[in-house]
Amino acid sequence: MDTDRIIKLGLDKFPSDQDFVLHGFGLYVSSADANDITLFFINHRRPGSVIDIFSHTLGTSTITYTQTYKHAMLKSPNGIAPLSADSFLVTNDLCNPTGPKRLLELVFRRAGGSIQYHSTTEKAKIVAHDVVYPNGIAFSPATSQAWVCSSTTPELLIYNYDADMNRLKLRERVALLSMCDNVHISPTSGHVYTAGIVNPLAYLKMVKYSKDLGARGGVASRAVRVVNNTGEDVFYGRKYKVETLLVSDGEFMGGGWAVAAPEESRGKVLVGGQYVQGIAVCDLP
Repeated sequence: MDTDRIIKLGLDKFPSDQDFVLHGFGLYVSSADANDITLFFINHRRPGSVIDIFSHTLGTSTITYTQTYKHAMLKSPNGIAPLSADSFLVTNDLCNPTGPKRLLELVFRRAGGSIQYHSTTEKAKIVAHDVVYPNGIAFSPATSQAWVCSSTTPELLIYNYDADMNRLKLRERVALLSMCDNVHISPTSGHVYTAGIVNPLAYLKMVKYSKDLGARGGVASRAVRVVNNTGEDVFYGRKYKVETLLVSDGEFMGGGWAVAAPEESRGKVLVGGQYVQGIAVCDLP
């Protein structure tokens, strides 16, 4: 952000014979040294999905592979939220990782997903069952809440997180006007940011012809911010207000937005997506 440059990070010590097909990722900053970062990548290898863990020192141009975490419960991992350098929560979006049953789950909004706790030193467990397409996940600044995108409902699920028991309890839901993919929470204001597509069927049609993305145009997308409601209707139980930050009919960054990551100190939000060419840096309203 300071230099308007994107720096490609080199992979150090990652096995050359392994697939590197990334999906969600999360980072954990050491409480002892803010330059010491642990990166967790969901890697959809052909034999099965895993979590590949890397270390990184801020200011350097490489990430160093440290280990691969595997577990039978990781059928279809999507989003990841680190708790420490060796533990994390992960969303398992659908029960079926491939095939027609997965498509049926998606289309009919079946509650086959889950949120799971995993650790390299402790036993894994499911901390939230029967969730409709859980996607992105992020912790509040104090790690007392986990916000999860339920993409196809569409809504944001707010869970209270019990760190002692590694347990989630659903507290409330925030309805959205369009699908949501990833979720980011500002560490300073606590505002919640998410983005997603407006028309799922148009998006599926676009993905079918993804080899010629530029010639087809894009799909409508929306980026929103969720803030505490200070209006009169707060007395009627509406605790949160959903503000539209950006909306596109598909002409701007048309591949379908999946990310709205805030840089509030600079008054910016970064917008991107799986089929989007590049990253848009936009002014926050």
